[in-house]
Amino acid sequence: MRIIYGIALACLCGFSGLVAAGRIQIQPNSLYELDLRYYNLQKFHSSYLLERPLFTSPRSNDAFLFQVQPTIALRSGENSPSLTTWMQLELKSGYTFVNEMQVGYNSDVDSTYIGNEWRGGRGATVQSFLQWSKSGKSESKFLIRAGRVYSQLGPGRHGQLLLGATARPLDQLSFSFSRKLSKQLSARFYYQTADLDKINGSKRFLALHRFEILGENWYVTFSEALLYTRQNQGIDAVYLNPFLFYHGVQLNGPDLAGNTIGTVEIGFSWNTNHVYGEILIDDIQLDNEIIDDLEPNEVGILTGFEHAGKNHYLSVEAVAITNRTYKTSDRNEWFMHRNVPIGYELGSDIARLNLLNRYYFKEGWHLDTELDVILKGAGDMNKAWDTPWVDPSVTVESGYSESFPTGIVEQSTRLSAEVLHYWTIERWLSLGLAYESIQNVDNVKDADDKGWQFSLGASWTLDYEFDFKK
Repeated sequence: MRIIYGIALACLCGFSGLVAAGRIQIQPNSLYELDLRYYNLQKFHSSYLLERPLFTSPRSNDAFLFQVQPTIALRSGENSPSLTTWMQLELKSGYTFVNEMQVGYNSDVDSTYIGNEWRGGRGATVQSFLQWSKSGKSESKFLIRAGRVYSQLGPGRHGQLLLGATARPLDQLSFSFSRKLSKQLSARFYYQTADLDKINGSKRFLALHRFEILGENWYVTFSEALLYTRQNQGIDAVYLNPFLFYHGVQLNGPDLAGNTIGTVEIGFSWNTNHVYGEILIDDIQLDNEIIDDLEPNEVGILTGFEHAGKNHYLSVEAVAITNRTYKTSDRNEWFMHRNVPIGYELGSDIARLNLLNRYYFKEGWHLDTELDVILKGAGDMNKAWDTPWVDPSVTVESGYSESFPTGIVEQSTRLSAEVLHYWTIERWLSLGLAYESIQNVDNVKDADDKGWQFSLGASWTLDYEFDFKK
């Protein structure tokens, strides 16, 4: 049995109706984000969580908020303390400045960590950005963010295909413009250009644009992202144009190589139900004339359903992403940032089914039960690019195909239950129990593992708020 004991003094985010000392930003994948999904469905809200982290209404002008989140976690006798600070400054004319920093120990528990350590400690600026927003006529809104900030796009509850929240926040410049077109119809345009970590001395950049159409109880979105690398030069000015079709520009060149990915998201709501889907296209083969046309399609799909009952929230979500998605033959063009996938958290060559039910059985109490089944193929994001379809034994006539997921498949099944009680939205205590069974661990045949896991957690907010006008 692996025992995890965590005690956190956390400054947690809030949304409309919560305590005044909440942050402007709801932390991605937090328990409050799940509550917000439930309340939106229950109240028949037409707003959808297509961009996260969610930003609440700004605080009063000339206000300063400081919060501290010390954390200590014991995992099998290992002590892993950390300290997170949050600073938020609300200025006049719609300006907001945010800074989030974290220091901690035992980075070896995170195999993806590539930063420096000092006597087992590490530290980083998680977020630091300036935001400006302005509302205009016809219920229009213009928003600009500059700095290091989370990027998370898509309707998925447990993950998103194009931009997820698992990767470290990107150093970026982004803007969006939204406008009400009629009583039942609105539209939004979003653009982002970001700087990624260097690989083998190559500079890496991400450009992304997105168009959303939202009806009274439905939405459709179209997104295109391009990850490109350069040796000596900086950002290509052509990719600073948010209104160009990147894939077409790349094909016309010259010397505009890169990895383009597109997604389409759709959703529909009725009563207290919401069904949604996201389709990702990295590379598909439309011809079958030369040997390179036998390369398997690199695509992904995410689909889900959620329902809000009188006192419970139910969600079912399924994901399938084929081998080599997010990759090209050039390692520098992989959709990774500091060893972590930019898109879906598990990378490629995976299938997943996740069921979650949250039962609100008493005021201030809820019980989460979850079933998580994951199939991980041998072609994950750590595996080098391969081209088995160009083997001499393969011909255009014979064709080439591979199983999904590929190779020896690691299958994990996790069943968990967690009860949580909160006195206020920022003061809570949780107790959890889980059983996990893994077959073919790390894609090694007959290497199995299973066991029980116990968790205990608590949270309390320490903050200081100052209004300059008083």
